Amino acid sequence: MVRKMSKITLKSLLTSRYAIVFWTVYFFFLGIGFIFDKTVSGIIGSLLFLIPVLTALLVKKELSAIGIPIKNLQLESVLFSLYYIGYMIFLVFWLTHEMPFSDVLNWTPFVIMPGIGLWCYGYRWSSFGISTQNLRSGTTLSLIVTFSLVPLLLFTLHYFNCIQGFISNIGYFLLILPFAFVQAFSGPAVTEEFFFRAVLLERIAQLMKSEAGGIVVTAILNGVYHLPFAYFLPSWPTHGNFMWAISVVVTEQALGAIKKGIIWIKTRNLASTILIHALHDALLFSALQAALR
Repeated sequence: MVRKMSKITLKSLLTSRYAIVFWTVYFFFLGIGFIFDKTVSGIIGSLLFLIPVLTALLVKKELSAIGIPIKNLQLESVLFSLYYIGYMIFLVFWLTHEMPFSDVLNWTPFVIMPGIGLWCYGYRWSSFGISTQNLRSGTTLSLIVTFSLVPLLLFTLHYFNCIQGFISNIGYFLLILPFAFVQAFSGPAVTEEFFFRAVLLERIAQLMKSEAGGIVVTAILNGVYHLPFAYFLPSWPTHGNFMWAISVVVTEQALGAIKKGIIWIKTRNLASTILIHALHDALLFSALQAALR
């Protein structure tokens, strides 16, 4: 059964009670970010946010995507919420004990375990957005929204004073881009999109009876998932600084999750959100590697 939900609109993403809470938290932590990094990239996210959102919302033919039937909405919502909390506790334990971690490891907790559980409960591939429904239009939409990354790329390169280096090594960028895409696809793109969009977002949105509410709540959960990495891993500039770490995951990770949440709601096609996730990660990684080479 698909529960009736209030449809997503630009107004609901900006002025609904859920959105107001999100934007209040967002700009609060954006201010916190400025304390530690005057060029905090979260401000770029806020400036670029309207580009992908407006692009996605203007593709009206996707606004009627039908939600996925949920067998036992309340029970599944509670179980997956507890599952998320349990995994976050495990992740903190894992990272605090300095055990090696790779995004590929998330296949077990984010895809295999919930996937097998839901399959045994009677769900099939289409229940996870794995189908041809809206595949072509969803892919097109993802590619269009990907262009919103270009200004962010330019600003990032400017921040590191390496635009000239990127131009000089454009051939290297094109060479490693396919490999970066495969790595992003096989790691965070598939695992995070399966769990946070196909599993969590669909259930939270129907539970709240609001597409915008589901997008906002899931975006926060998706952002908080990155907090242990931002705080505990020495490879993150926010290592050991909790306030800076949480400001980064809210202003960057959660904001990106809203964009992917919009595409999920509009297409209910997992390939669309996986594509944009993998493309964004691969482009940013490849551009920086080429520029700093």
